[in-house]
Amino acid sequence: MTSLKGPSKIVSIGFMVALGLILSMVVNSLRVSAEAEDFKIGVFWVPPAAYTNATQYDYLQEAHVNWIINVASTDLNSVAINETMLDLAAERGMKAVVADSRFDKVYNNTATDAEIDAMANDYKGHPGLGGYYVMDEPEFANISYAGHAYNRFLSNDPDSSPYLNLLPYVWNKPQYEQYVDDIIDAADLKYLTFDNYPFKVGYDAFDDYYTNLKIIREKGLTNNLKIAAYIQACGYVDMRLPVENELRYNVFTSLAYGAKSLYWFPYWHPGVPFSGAIINEDGTKTSLYEPFKNLNAQMKAWGPTLMKLTSMDVYHSGTMAAGTIGVPSDFQWQPNAITDNVILSYFTDASGRKYVMAVNRDYTNSLTLTFNLNPKPSTVTEVSKTTGLEVSTNYNPSTGVISAAFAPGEGRLYALPADGTGELLTNPGFEAGKMGWKTYNASTLTSVTTPVNTGSKALGISARSTNHTGPMQDIKSILLSSGQGTYNFGAMLRTETGTQTMYVNININDSTGDHYYNGSFESVGNGSWVRSSGSANLTWTGKLNYARIYTESASGTGNYLVDDFSLKKPELLANPGFEDRATGWSSYNSSTLTPVTSPVKSGSKALKISDRANNYTGPMQDIKSILQGNGQGTYNFGANLRTEAGTQTMYVNIFVNDSTGDHYYNGALVSVGSGAWVNSAGSANITWTGTLNYARIYTESQSGTGSYFVDDFSLKKAELLVNQGFEEGATGWSSYNSSILTPVTTPVKSGSKALKISSRGSNYTGPMQDIKSILQSNGQGTYSFGANLRTEAGTQPMYVNVYVNDSAGDHYFNGALVSVGSGGWVSSSGSANITWTGTLNYARIYTESQSGTGNYFVDDFSLNK
Repeated sequence: MTSLKGPSKIVSIGFMVALGLILSMVVNSLRVSAEAEDFKIGVFWVPPAAYTNATQYDYLQEAHVNWIINVASTDLNSVAINETMLDLAAERGMKAVVADSRFDKVYNNTATDAEIDAMANDYKGHPGLGGYYVMDEPEFANISYAGHAYNRFLSNDPDSSPYLNLLPYVWNKPQYEQYVDDIIDAADLKYLTFDNYPFKVGYDAFDDYYTNLKIIREKGLTNNLKIAAYIQACGYVDMRLPVENELRYNVFTSLAYGAKSLYWFPYWHPGVPFSGAIINEDGTKTSLYEPFKNLNAQMKAWGPTLMKLTSMDVYHSGTMAAGTIGVPSDFQWQPNAITDNVILSYFTDASGRKYVMAVNRDYTNSLTLTFNLNPKPSTVTEVSKTTGLEVSTNYNPSTGVISAAFAPGEGRLYALPADGTGELLTNPGFEAGKMGWKTYNASTLTSVTTPVNTGSKALGISARSTNHTGPMQDIKSILLSSGQGTYNFGAMLRTETGTQTMYVNININDSTGDHYYNGSFESVGNGSWVRSSGSANLTWTGKLNYARIYTESASGTGNYLVDDFSLKKPELLANPGFEDRATGWSSYNSSTLTPVTSPVKSGSKALKISDRANNYTGPMQDIKSILQGNGQGTYNFGANLRTEAGTQTMYVNIFVNDSTGDHYYNGALVSVGSGAWVNSAGSANITWTGTLNYARIYTESQSGTGSYFVDDFSLKKAELLVNQGFEEGATGWSSYNSSILTPVTTPVKSGSKALKISSRGSNYTGPMQDIKSILQSNGQGTYSFGANLRTEAGTQPMYVNVYVNDSAGDHYFNGALVSVGSGGWVSSSGSANITWTGTLNYARIYTESQSGTGNYFVDDFSLNK
């Protein structure tokens, strides 16, 4: 055989063997991008030149492979043979990483920028190109050059995914974490790679295996990298050839740690001294081909779901390996017996929905595993490994028990019901104890059953080292998944004794430093629960290093309680822009829903509707839980539409069925053609009587069954104020106490106009809108409110306020007290349970200063329920 050279190494315990090809367990991590990515199912050591043909690439396609990795140490070492490989891959919907003989200079740290540019120029733009082979297992001395070469390829071809593979944990345990950090710092990585194979001759190296997975998972989360793993498919020196059950174990344990791509080594048999592979040296299939194909099919089915999940926690029960953590007693999903050898991995998606992956850690025996859930969800579904759709389970909601048969090493992915409110936080009401929460600075967190605001549990905070202490949740992955934009946030607070001024806070650290978004400052006592809340446009510049939500006191270190945290984006629908393909949507009547990348209204995807049985067909989302979670009231809704050919009259619709029957809320009837997107929108007071049986939002045609596209659905609780952005001047507004209100065109927060307040008779002056009729129409309950403020000169402490007068007297609901200057807009916002006793005499919303009478500007008031 051709001798193996340079670009790869295999590391065994106690020594390292230099090889010409990788034998690596790879964990690949992709930086989050706006465009959804496919789950990569890849192979390493691909068919050699003599077998680079349609038959062999059909075998790859048959086995659901979509990613091929060539290296600079095989006979695929010319531009011509690499182009043949790319052609064969592209014809089958696959991508390939290229490497010819010139890439040896990259491995040897001698390729110049001009030479790297020439390599990229020979391949970029080919439809089958996935990336460029850079380096395998660089040691500390090679990291700087490897990072430079990686970035150089990327600058030539930003859409590519260059290949760079790290050494394993066993290579240098004391310095391994520093090694991984150095690689991440050196290259703008799309893939973070390590090799660590568990199946050894006579034993299993699970201590090193799980420690390595733990480190890579944590580095991936910290640096916003998606991780993946290579799967062992051969024997070598101290490594044994795995059997089918061990392949399954390797796959599902890697997925349990959040892997978003899996690659197999080797696919083609490299020859002596290796034993086994998926394809023999003569091009025939080995006994591993069928399990390889079947496991790939299961990964492909799970792929769309796995790509949208964020790994939150990974727990083990039974025999514990190094680097693993036992299942906490307050974790919602408990193994029936602590001796069960199982992994329980906790994930969430961008909407906050929870998923649990259970893996049978016994790769010899099939087991029936039973789990006890507390608190008990209403339903538990399983993501099918055949279709990728959610299917029913034997979960019993009255007992909280679920069980299933697991093959050796098999994993199952379960989905808990979405709460329907758009809540993004994990365990916001502490019904699962402290799960998802840790202390912000030194204090003690204790799950309590009294007092509670809602549900059966709250959280007690004691032994506080400073006033800046409380429960904290890491929300970096939430923000990265949900994107920059407006978020509403809050928490319910109550002291154990005495009174403290307290608030909820969000802290973001990016490339420019720290940014704080305070909720309302509230006087909190021990007699009742008080809500601190805010609304803020959360953005970041460059790298988002960390983000957290927590509560603290302005001063004081007394014990307190917290319940019902909340973090939400105003948009209520799941996947409204189809960036997660058709996730969350189904067909209303008979039609075919197909995600497309062109045409799109925004983002990278839209949805095509074809094979329509009648005009009443289109994409539909169940919004029953959304309406129940957000309550009756006015909603704005809409969708963007475009036909494939011709013109149709179309509209968006909401359908509600309650105890009295059917109710339809139609959006605008619009003429939709193939040349441009057209928006159908509506606003309706959505109510129901008795039981809300079902509710859905969908699009349809007045007549016609032609194919069409839809993008950017929307469903939001309506803005209740009139002319809240002053685009109609001061219409709807008057002066609260003596001042002059003047519409201006600069500065503005959004739109084309804002409002200037001048000639102020006192600090208690500003623009006011009468909201008595709004409150009476929408009823008592929780309202969010806010305004954006900016001074003309100097600084003033300011806030937005809601004032209500009823039969019992005056009631004030203050937004956050914020320091407002002339250099930029500052948001004051709040959330309050607005109620009244007897007659509601009057109610108004306005802004004012705590002190000072200087001129200021206001824009984008908001009031919604």
